[in-house]
Amino acid sequence: MSQSNHVVVRWLRIDQLILGWSNSSLLDAPLSQVINSESSQDAWEVLRTLYGSHTKDRIQQIRGEFQTLTIGTSSMEDYVHKAKSLALSLHGAGKPMDEDDFITCILRGLGFELDPIVAAINAHEVFPPLEGVIGKLKDLEMCIVSAHEASSAIALYTNHGNFNNHTRGFRNSCGRGSAPSQYHQQK
Repeated sequence: MSQSNHVVVRWLRIDQLILGWSNSSLLDAPLSQVINSESSQDAWEVLRTLYGSHTKDRIQQIRGEFQTLTIGTSSMEDYVHKAKSLALSLHGAGKPMDEDDFITCILRGLGFELDPIVAAINAHEVFPPLEGVIGKLKDLEMCIVSAHEASSAIALYTNHGNFNNHTRGFRNSCGRGSAPSQYHQQK
C-alpha cells in the first residue's frame, strides 16, 4: 500500500469516528435526518441546513421571549439559566446581546420583592459586571427565602400557642362553666 493510501485510510477512519461521535450526541429527531450520511461533512451539511438558518422570525421570537421572561415562581438560578439560554440562542443566530442589555432584561423580569436591589443596580451610571449582579440577586433571594421561613415558623409557633390557650371547650380551659386547671388551683 502506498503512502497516499495510508493517509486516505487514516482520514476515512477519523472521519467515521467523528461521524459516530456526532451521531451519538444527537437526539432522535436530528439523528433520523443524518443517520444515512456517509461522512461527517455530509452529516454536518444536513444539520446546518436544518438548524443553521436563523430566520428573522426566529430572532424575533427569541427577543419576544426575552421581553416576556419573568422570574415567576422559578428560583433565581433557573431564571438566570433561562435568560442565558435565550442570550446564547441570539448569539448563535448572529445577534449577540451586550452585557448591559442582558442585565436590563434580567432586572425587568424580577418580582416586586427584588425592587430594592433593582433600584440600587439601576442607580449606577454603569452596570456592575454581570456575575456581580447575578451574585447580588442570588444573595437577596436567599435573604427573602430565609425571612419567609422565619416568619412562617413564628406564625406556626404563635398559632400553636393561641390554639392551646384560647380555644373554648377544651380541657384545661378557663372559659365559662369549666373547672379551673391545676395550674390555677396552685396559685
